[in-house]
Amino acid sequence: MSVSVKHNVIKSIEGKVKYKIFKEGGKEQFHLGVWIDGNERELDTITKVEYKLHESFKNQIRTSENRKNSFSITFWTWGYFNIKVTIHFANGETKFIDHYLEYELPNSPDEYAKIE
Repeated sequence: MSVSVKHNVIKSIEGKVKYKIFKEGGKEQFHLGVWIDGNERELDTITKVEYKLHESFKNQIRTSENRKNSFSITFWTWGYFNIKVTIHFANGETKFIDHYLEYELPNSPDEYAKIE
């Protein structure tokens, strides 16, 4: 089975990197998506995916049972970290993947969209 974990920075309709500042003096946080990649047949055998985010997240464990969106989740973050992914299959098997979340951001301020 060749399923893998993918991620990307989520952009606005205009194609700009979305960011928020949640509290005064806080860091810019970027909207990211994480999902399971594989062929259609492989994805059809998955029943649930659990993502364990960095310990600094209040809601550290995120779960998706949504096959239609490739078991994706989204969240806001400012840093890089390891995500522990548990993939549950219909036959009762599980697959564990350690996925390092890192991303590149554009240099130009014109390529960002602040979300209020």
